[in-house]
Amino acid sequence: MFWGYRNWSVSWQIELIQPVPYRKRLWLRAVAETRRYWNAHRTTTAITSPIITALFWVAIRGWKGWLELLYAALLGVGIFFVSWGIAFLVSLAYAPVQLDAALQSEISQLSEQLALPDKAQADHLRALLAKLNENGKAILSLALFHEELTYKLMEASGISQDVIQDGIRNCMDAGLLHWQNNHPDPMSPLRWLSDVYWVSSEIRAPLKRLLHTQ
Repeated sequence: MFWGYRNWSVSWQIELIQPVPYRKRLWLRAVAETRRYWNAHRTTTAITSPIITALFWVAIRGWKGWLELLYAALLGVGIFFVSWGIAFLVSLAYAPVQLDAALQSEISQLSEQLALPDKAQADHLRALLAKLNENGKAILSLALFHEELTYKLMEASGISQDVIQDGIRNCMDAGLLHWQNNHPDPMSPLRWLSDVYWVSSEIRAPLKRLLHTQ
């Protein structure tokens, strides 16, 4: 029984997220706009106006039976339905424009919401980049060019040992560079030659863009 309830719940949630067909959305929009136009005040006015006119006519000409009042009541109801139909057709004609405007507004809001994380990330990275000196920027630029940065790559690029050491320290203090050592002997004096540095894949692209636009 629990399994059946769970499957029913899942299927019910799936049905909720199914998109509504465009034709149905047009119809619902037109009906909603028509109902909004024909509020209680307009409906009452449309139906009672012929009846009030008939009563006024009776007051002038005298009573001639219920037939005139019946015709007046039917006329009021007929005017209401005809007017309702006209309002519906007008609303149906304007429904595509209204649906498009609502959709564009929703797209704009969602785009702004999606842009917020990117903007927050960019502001955070700018703050980290502001902590770098020239040596740090040189090492970071090289790290963004390679998937993994080693001493051999840094030396091959013509960077001096002083710049390498200061730049690496600067980048790691700013939290922009990760480090790992894969040397099998932790006591080896050449252990530092196995140091590997890299920039997180999540921030590589925005960091590269920000670094070269400063």
